[in-house]
Amino acid sequence: MVISAINALSLSPALCAIVLKPHHGPKKRILGRISNGIDFARDRYVTVAGALARRAVLGLVLLLGAGVLTFGLFRAVPSGFLPAEDKGSFIVETRLPEAASVNRTEAAQREVEKRLLDLPGVESVTSVTGFSILDGITKSNAAFALVSMHDFEERTTAETSVFTAIAGAIRQGAAIREAQVIAFNLPPIMGLGSGSGFELQLQDRQGRSAEEPAATARGLAFAANGDPRLSVVYTTFSADSPQLFLDIDRERLYALGIPVSDVFAALQQTLGSAYVNDFNLFGRSWQVRMTAAPGDRDSIDDIGRINVRSATGEMVPVGAFASADYTVGPLSLQRYNNLRAVKVSGSPGPGMSSGSAIEAMEEVTEASLPPGFDYEWTGTALQEKQAAGQTTVSLALAVLFAYLFLVALYESWTILVPVMLSVVFGVSGAMLALLLTGLPFNIYAQIGLVVWLLSR
Repeated sequence: MVISAINALSLSPALCAIVLKPHHGPKKRILGRISNGIDFARDRYVTVAGALARRAVLGLVLLLGAGVLTFGLFRAVPSGFLPAEDKGSFIVETRLPEAASVNRTEAAQREVEKRLLDLPGVESVTSVTGFSILDGITKSNAAFALVSMHDFEERTTAETSVFTAIAGAIRQGAAIREAQVIAFNLPPIMGLGSGSGFELQLQDRQGRSAEEPAATARGLAFAANGDPRLSVVYTTFSADSPQLFLDIDRERLYALGIPVSDVFAALQQTLGSAYVNDFNLFGRSWQVRMTAAPGDRDSIDDIGRINVRSATGEMVPVGAFASADYTVGPLSLQRYNNLRAVKVSGSPGPGMSSGSAIEAMEEVTEASLPPGFDYEWTGTALQEKQAAGQTTVSLALAVLFAYLFLVALYESWTILVPVMLSVVFGVSGAMLALLLTGLPFNIYAQIGLVVWLLSR
């Protein structure tokens, strides 16, 4: 601030005295043409403004027409929230059939890494096997990769952008038959959702079995992918994960005098692990955990050979009061607003804004959902829905503050009314430019419009 003040008081006046010389007569060359152009535009504007001032009815008709045009443009221009950006990296999730082993998943992930490194603009790939970033849980049949792009200085063409790389990753992933490869950009606001696009929570309001929400979510994704306004709509929820079901005869267990908690504790300690104690060695603390040897928990028959102590002190095998069998079910269940929910994700179709995609998904959802199911938005889609009704309020407040500032400046309440009415023409021009260029009325356009209004 001190340097700026010294410059304004000393150097700037001296430079002005040197550069700005008095000049008489018409300007020549480039400056003369610029000056003549400004004079021509000024004269034409004065002529048009004088004609409109003498024809008040025509001015009111044009103002009304501009208002109607602005209203129609607000409805015609697609809405949006935050556009997708090239942040220098993206995520790829690899999914194999349910209950696929970690070794099989790792082999498929290595093939995915090899194909990703061949994409233009990709610098490195960091993979994690055994974890699903979309579901947020540990899964043996899932892996994900964080793909890092080269610096922006090295990526100056559209072929090396992150959007081209994502499209290439999807194409390359489709060639891997044993896995499903899902590539998506980072979310525009970190922490809101696992990726770009929209997220919808399909809610079961009647407490059905897990198979029905899974089938409904798959049907919804299939119907949404048939809409050209939507693309890559999918759900990662599955109710077909192979599981073991232990059918315990509670009456026989009661007759043997064995508490159910003891049975579960024995299963946990044998098939899983149990904490025993700690001990110190080599200057460090170590944990002692107990579990069965791998050879004694390798098959379903080993469950029946686990022994539990009865009330009489005898050891009773689990097979005497329980039977184990294979079944299928969901690996995890989630709730949204206290209701069992299934997440459905997707992206706008080519050339579509996020607002148009949300409207299309709402239409498909309301037409496809059976009775007893509902949906709610989450992530950036929820933020966009909540911010949709605030645009009009923000613009109205901008006009109001601009008017009050000008009233204080010119000390008049009426002289500024024509100036503020001209805002309608500026807004209609801005919306018409968005429509002609195919750009959505997102948060950047809204901020630009508010700043323009305040600068009036």
